[in-house]
Parts: sequence; C-alpha cells; structure tokens
Amino acid sequence: MMIAYQRAQRGQKAITEEDLKSALINKPPGTPELTIMSFKNAEHGTTLGAMSASHSNALSKVDIPAFDWPMAEFPKYKYPLDHFESLNKGQDEKCLAQIEDLLDKYEKKNMPVAGIAVEPIQSDCTTEASADFFQGLQGITNRRGIYLMFDESRTGCGATGRFWCHEHFCLPCHVDAVVFGGKCQLAGFFHSLDLSPKERDRLYEPWMGDPVKLYIFEAIICLIEQLNLMKQVEETGKYMKEGLMEMEIQYYDLIHSTRGLGSILAFDAQCPALRDNIICRLRQKGVIVGQCGSQGISLRPSLTFTKRHVDIFLQKLEEVI
Repeated sequence: MMIAYQRAQRGQKAITEEDLKSALINKPPGTPELTIMSFKNAEHGTTLGAMSASHSNALSKVDIPAFDWPMAEFPKYKYPLDHFESLNKGQDEKCLAQIEDLLDKYEKKNMPVAGIAVEPIQSDCTTEASADFFQGLQGITNRRGIYLMFDESRTGCGATGRFWCHEHFCLPCHVDAVVFGGKCQLAGFFHSLDLSPKERDRLYEPWMGDPVKLYIFEAIICLIEQLNLMKQVEETGKYMKEGLMEMEIQYYDLIHSTRGLGSILAFDAQCPALRDNIICRLRQKGVIVGQCGSQGISLRPSLTFTKRHVDIFLQKLEEVI
C-alpha cells in the first residue's frame, strides 16, 4: 500500500537516485513518514509493522519499538441487533467520523495515512461491524486516494459461510488487498493491479513461494466445493446462533450478546468469573471453547460442523449453565 501511495504522490514518475540513496540510510525522501491506520482491539500479527497495527495483546507488544500509527475506534454494538438499530447506526457514523478526523490529523503532522488495515470480524473479542460501516470505510479510502486492506487470517476460507468474510458486505468496489492464513493452511495475500510495483525485484524472497502448501490449499478448496461446505457453514451457523439467542432469553441473567457470522460466533457471560467457570465446566464435558475479550466465550468449529453437533453443544452448554 505504501509503495502504491508514494508512487501516486510522485505523479507515477520513476524512482530517483536521491530516493535510492536516502532509503539505504532510513531517511526521506526514500523512506517517507507514511502510516497505516488500524483499529482498537485489532490483531494483525507480530512482525514489526503488523505489531504496530495490533492493539489486543499487550504482552506481545511490550519491550518492542512500535511506529506512531493512528488507531481508530471500531463500532461497539448493543445486542440483539434488531432491538438497537438506531443506536448501532450511530456507532457506525461516530467511528467513520473519527476515522476522517484521524486522517486529517496525521496529514497535518506530515505523517499521511497510506492505507487502512481492518479485520472483517475482530478476532480478539469477536467484534463485528455492519455492511454500512464497511461500505462507508471503503468510500473514505476511495475518496482520499488511500488503500483498504482486509485481514482475513481468522475469517477466510469459508469460516463465515462465504469464502472471504468481506463478501458479506456488498462493497461497491473490489477490495484493494486481502491477507489470509489460518484455515487456508497457507499464508499469503492478493491485491488489485493498482498495488503492483512497477519495478523489478521490489518484492522478493529466496524461496519464491511454498508450492507444497499451494497444493494443500487447492485440495481444501476442492473439498469445500465437493461437499458444499459453504452452504453447510451458513446453515449450521445460523442454527447455532438462533439456539444461543433462545438460550439468552431463558438465561438472560447469565449470558447475552450473541454475535458473529457462520462458524465465527461468540456470546458474553455476565462477568469474567462466570465466563471462566463455563469454559472450565464445558471442557470437563469434552467441549472446547475459547475466551475472547473480558467476559466473552468464542466458538470456532470446523467447516464440517453440522446441526447434529450443534444440538450436542447446546445441550452441554445448558447443562453447564
């Protein structure tokens, strides 16, 4: 994103000798003061740049230098969504306005934002945002001449009922970049032609990819298509979400805020101690769930999870509650 942004700033002109010499000593103009915007509670990885865009795990960041990059608020919804439409729409508008303000602020600091990195569903708290929010976010990046990257490391490969989670958002334009990993069994990225470097050897690594993992990824895609797993994930996820929401009504004083898409779901317990107790007792019954945020319980079943498995899980959860 930074390469494409800076190329546009040069008016598509070729890199100069001054750019090359200054880059070797980490000085402008070859090494410009560009930034990447990310979101509070985001998780993008543990390399230096990715860590500067991650804000969910303090222990992974402490003692390590980080870039002064902007961090925006991600929408915080109240649940159930259909009961709080007006309030949640206000959250979208508030966060989009703050993003605009941060872009202006960093422009004035001579540290312009070249791109925005965002998770379609934030992995740390299983925090979701609406299609309206992501459409608005893409509108901002398009209007400002910067780039939008979706981090699908946790949400890709069919986990939400679509192969890529951002497909749920009905975006008016193709995305600029997508990074992926996790269920894909392969880490990588793809992007629009606008982001392609014009010079040879700008992006290079000695192994030139991992062909063995490409074969594995190809086999996974073939199985997903043969077994129609996208439809299964969508239907099973909806069935499990409805079951959890019914349980919320029955045990409203214990659990709440069921959220997510497909097999990426979560709900909150009334307090951290109750959350820890539920997780511990579920594990004693042979059910593995995770924790997310301060009091959330995350569910990440496989693509082959069926309604029969959901019935077993909901029975065990009710026994524990």
